[in-house]
Amino acid sequence: MMKLCLNLDATTHPLTLGGALTVRQEGEILAREQQVKEVCVRFSDNIEKGYRDIIWASVFRNAVTEFVDADNIESDVIYWPTPEQLEDVEFSFHSFSRVSYLCEMYNVLPRLQWNKKFLRTALRKIPRTKKVIGLHLKNVHPYCPEDSNAVWDVWRSFLKKALVSYSNIQFVIFGDDEIELDLDAFHNVAAAKDMSLTLSEQLAIIGELSGFLGLASGICTAANFSQVPHVIIKHPNHHSKEIAQELGTGEMFPFSMKSQVLWRKVQTTDLLEEAVKFIMRSYEIKE
Repeated sequence: MMKLCLNLDATTHPLTLGGALTVRQEGEILAREQQVKEVCVRFSDNIEKGYRDIIWASVFRNAVTEFVDADNIESDVIYWPTPEQLEDVEFSFHSFSRVSYLCEMYNVLPRLQWNKKFLRTALRKIPRTKKVIGLHLKNVHPYCPEDSNAVWDVWRSFLKKALVSYSNIQFVIFGDDEIELDLDAFHNVAAAKDMSLTLSEQLAIIGELSGFLGLASGICTAANFSQVPHVIIKHPNHHSKEIAQELGTGEMFPFSMKSQVLWRKVQTTDLLEEAVKFIMRSYEIKE
């Protein structure tokens, strides 16, 4: 039986949250198809312990697949990504090219599998009286819209309209980005971090929501690898070359469902309204 080790070597290429989720998904596909019961995870020495602990707790600890944090691995192990892949100057952990390759090879769809008891506990923390749409409002340095950061005036305008237009929807903001909104003014919006949801719990329940609307970021990867209807918005100038290689001129990854799109567009109130309409149409069809 094949022995598999996920090779999180950040010596040359940075390891992001989205990258860790992507490699986890690749490991889950390989483990299932190759009937591997236990998958080792090897972090390179240059990853700080604090960050390593966050990635381990948030991404790997509560998976169905049994991941084992290991520094010393036997020599007869298959490493993924392979050393040859890591040597490629254009390699990135968060690229979906490897997932697309594995999905095509094994004729499967990428679905992150979370421990069911862990998932049930997390779901009890969010309101279920309405349809729930998750939001991720990226807000990281240097806070440029061209990096797919939130344009706060646009979101304020949209959420104000949503109080009337989408009174049957509860929006929940995921992630720990600073929220430049007065949430007290929007009774239809809540923050996941105020519900005592850990990052791991947030990542797990994204796939269980009615829909998801986010600005391109690592957290959105949890939606990519799920069945949840979603719209991810990415500024046209943000990673334009990389996205063109993976999407071409389209708006869906090779493994995406028709209800799952990435729009390379500038944030506007009308665009956000269009996105919610798309998500709710997709949700109703799924129901």
